[in-house]
Amino acid sequence: MSNKTSLAISYWAYPLGEGKMIDFDGVGEFEKDLSTDFNVFLSGKATDTLGGGLYELAMVVLHNETVHDTLLVIGGAAGDAAKEAAKEWLKKHVGTPIKNAFIKLKNRNEDKVPDIDRLEIVFKDINFIIYNIFPDGIAQNIDVVFDLFEARLSEFISEGQLPSYVYVPVFHDKDAESGDWKKRPVYRKLERIDETIRDVSNDDYLKYWGLFYTGQEEQCKVYEVRTKNLINADLKSVEFGTF
Repeated sequence: MSNKTSLAISYWAYPLGEGKMIDFDGVGEFEKDLSTDFNVFLSGKATDTLGGGLYELAMVVLHNETVHDTLLVIGGAAGDAAKEAAKEWLKKHVGTPIKNAFIKLKNRNEDKVPDIDRLEIVFKDINFIIYNIFPDGIAQNIDVVFDLFEARLSEFISEGQLPSYVYVPVFHDKDAESGDWKKRPVYRKLERIDETIRDVSNDDYLKYWGLFYTGQEEQCKVYEVRTKNLINADLKSVEFGTF
């Protein structure tokens, strides 16, 4: 059995009728390129609508180890070989192969304007989710986000526990009201339609990250990247709604 990390990719394509669609040019080569580093499951389907979302890739990486065993070993008592293997693991084994394959696919399909809409890395103990907030946002920022995640991971520990979910990025919604009497600040991901937050940029990947903890009274926190502070917050996300 292969011990490669698994990668599932899904997307919607322009329909031609009778279940057929206009697929990416070079989609077979795209899958082959990724298969060097991953067990790949690639699923493109003809959409039943012609709205947004065409040729936007949703990617889920499944790694059958914990974050501690994969990344935190670099700061522990492991030997030099294990520490070297852990160093920049995300960038070397996930970010670089995905980015290189995607750039090739994009260059062959400029008319379809492909993008990575969402990238989720599922470890045994943490789901790490990166959202696209503008065209090519993930592709442009994947390296710096991965470097920061590995460097700051130990700072996410609250009450002796790592978060179960990490969301990158989230935004402070100054107009939203907290859902409970504590009136905590509200942070959320960007909405696909009717979004009121404007002028997003690369800098927003390095401002606020949402963290969700199980088994704690204060389950939702926001990590302020620049100050390294953890604050209690109301957190809105597609996956869980409002806590």
